[in-house]
Amino acid sequence: NNVSTYYPNGTVSNGKQSTHNLTIPVIVVTATSNYSFSFNNNINIPGPVYAVTFNQNTNKLAVIHASSTGAIISEINTDGSGLKYLFNSPGGAGESITYASSNGHYYTTQNGSGSSDLDRLYEITNDGTILKTTIISNFGAVNPSGVMYHSGRNTLFISDIVADKIFEVRLDGSLITQWSINWGSPYVSYMPIGIAYEASTGNLFILDITNAAQGFITTPTGHLITTTPYAFINGRPSDFALNPNNRNLYSPTSTGLEVYIPQ
Repeated sequence: NNVSTYYPNGTVSNGKQSTHNLTIPVIVVTATSNYSFSFNNNINIPGPVYAVTFNQNTNKLAVIHASSTGAIISEINTDGSGLKYLFNSPGGAGESITYASSNGHYYTTQNGSGSSDLDRLYEITNDGTILKTTIISNFGAVNPSGVMYHSGRNTLFISDIVADKIFEVRLDGSLITQWSINWGSPYVSYMPIGIAYEASTGNLFILDITNAAQGFITTPTGHLITTTPYAFINGRPSDFALNPNNRNLYSPTSTGLEVYIPQ
């Protein structure tokens, strides 16, 4: 990879001196094969399936999907067996879901569709009890899409496809920080539909659904590391999740989940 990181003290990662002191690290990147995947199989789930996450405590997937009574949350084994209803999705929300292993709670995001009071983050117990509802438009979110739990920081990251930002929040829903996903052309994410946690590195994996159709791999503080095309995914994903045990990638579809394996 052709990657050089410039630091405020004037040094760069390859040991040479730069001619400018910068206040913000700038990372020059090229694509890497470490984020290449190929289609492996389908997992059939009554759908459409809207969102997916990996539960680190049970080693199962949790999905938000359609039912005759509205959006529900179910769990399923990674091999596609054992689909089990858990509870109804709060507010009928289906944007994204994540599981925080530190407290055993699920978190979902809801897009208010123009109503800022309905741009929400829900904290939910395993039995479906809503512990807290956070109006995330209060700290600048406009159209929350992806949400994921970062076990290394014990925080949540929320991607917003209208604000074009990433928000880091505590598990109680309070804002820690936010950062832009515009690192300068051509490294710009216009619609970050989904966000996942790369457990082996602590990095974030952000999927953008604009015509650029690429993934952005960043540090938890927003510094761009590399980019990768995600043309391997069938269509435009609504969400995605990574299995930290084998890096398998799961993408929701109208009939279940598509499973992709790393190359």
